[in-house]
Amino acid sequence: MEPFMATDIPDGAVVDIGGTKVMVGIVRAGDIVEVATFPTGELPDLAQIIAAVAAVIRRLAGQAGVQVAAVAVAVPGAIDRDAGILHRAANLPVREYPLAAELGGLLGGVPVTIEHDANLGLVGETVAGAARGLADVVYLTVSTGIGMGALTGGRLLAGSGGLAGEIGHIRVLPGGRACGCGSSGCLEAYASGRAIGALGREAAAAGLSAALAALGPDAAITAREVVAAAELGDDGCTEIVSQAVRLLGMAIDMVVRILDPAVVVLGGGVMTSEFVTKQLIAGAPGRPDQRLVRAAELGERSVMVGGTRFLRAQRGR
Repeated sequence: MEPFMATDIPDGAVVDIGGTKVMVGIVRAGDIVEVATFPTGELPDLAQIIAAVAAVIRRLAGQAGVQVAAVAVAVPGAIDRDAGILHRAANLPVREYPLAAELGGLLGGVPVTIEHDANLGLVGETVAGAARGLADVVYLTVSTGIGMGALTGGRLLAGSGGLAGEIGHIRVLPGGRACGCGSSGCLEAYASGRAIGALGREAAAAGLSAALAALGPDAAITAREVVAAAELGDDGCTEIVSQAVRLLGMAIDMVVRILDPAVVVLGGGVMTSEFVTKQLIAGAPGRPDQRLVRAAELGERSVMVGGTRFLRAQRGR
């Protein structure tokens, strides 16, 4: 796996499949020139999501005048990179799905590479973002779920089964809340965007958050509303966000002590909130002037930028 050696990036497409939304970008001469998104939840299974992805790629490529020669797909969950199979994902309706073969077939045999979304975010921030040029980096993504990518000595950490970096499923509170992975007490069950939203809805229903209750019984309460209410001082939401920050801080501290990175980059939808990232940066191990923990510079586009470096991988034909 040598994403940093790519000098001639072919024209193609990069796809970021998340638990909440899908982002599709068209790449021409190494740059992302067209982008579109659509909600994941409106489609019942991954086969239909992939069919929609193929349709969006064809439409955007036509608009940009690009002949798609390769596709890189970011996914959350357990994968077989060489076979192009997504085994399972906590936040997607999938089991043993031949993603690369299916998407490639819909696009006329174009080679498709699949990779963990956190790894692509890591690469994006290393080549063009907050960890530019560094060889030892951790990228923590907090969005619908929680993932992690790690670069050690300039190489991606994969693990024997391709599952290195599943930090969202470390157990932080044994016997705690149920997690989408089937276990309980996982970091993701308390600090992911999905979990923060769920805790907010519970707080509103129990009368513990005046700000959220004021939105009405039919309000679509997500992590965004919870964080905004916490920033304004709502007691119930402050407690939810403080717990998430505390548990994420514990996880960061463990990762730093084990991997000794030069920097930890915070990415994903939840981390676009300055209110959250500032607390994590302030509580990070080491001196403040070391800037060990940094917010992603590319925001939610980290994964897309990283994906351009994988268009030459040619796996999962």
